[in-house]
Amino acid sequence: MVFSWNVMGLGHSRASGFAPATEFRWVHPTPDATATPSRAVTGDVNAAWRFWQSSRARDRLQGLALHTDESWALAELTRDRLAAASSERDALLVVQDDAAGTEGFTFRARTYDRENADGVTETWAEYGVAGWTDAEACRDILAAVARDAARVDADRTRVLLPEDVGMVSDVAVTRTDIGDTPDFVLAADLTSDYRA
Repeated sequence: MVFSWNVMGLGHSRASGFAPATEFRWVHPTPDATATPSRAVTGDVNAAWRFWQSSRARDRLQGLALHTDESWALAELTRDRLAAASSERDALLVVQDDAAGTEGFTFRARTYDRENADGVTETWAEYGVAGWTDAEACRDILAAVARDAARVDADRTRVLLPEDVGMVSDVAVTRTDIGDTPDFVLAADLTSDYRA
């Protein structure tokens, strides 16, 4: 993961054998225990996995989501990772509609503490990826995140979504804070006999 403004970092990554993969942006719903999605929010692993397989978010991100163990890294999102989010952390959020079926999902990848510019320690909740069908589903996903983040006593959030004009503008409609610039992802096959 490289900040899009970090030209030297991008050049060094390419020179080291990493190839361009994808780009994403962070969005920051405010934690709110009173936030209420208009549709049901479940922890249905199968529904989330089926949705992910054919989602625009998966296509744009080449199947990647925030790594649950390594900071500042993405990894292939697997069904097992979604199952762990659901069973271990009660952190899988799936928006479902009786008529339309699954309309979107996200999962809380981790929480961590970090000092802000004033030296005050804040708790952040990070959501590994989000995908949805339309602007109304986006609104429900972000409301579910706001409620979940409040439940785990987070002060701030960040949700990863692809740098996709449709999805970013869906978030803009909700007036949710959006990061100013995207981050770039470069990838290399570390399972092969790599030589620098």
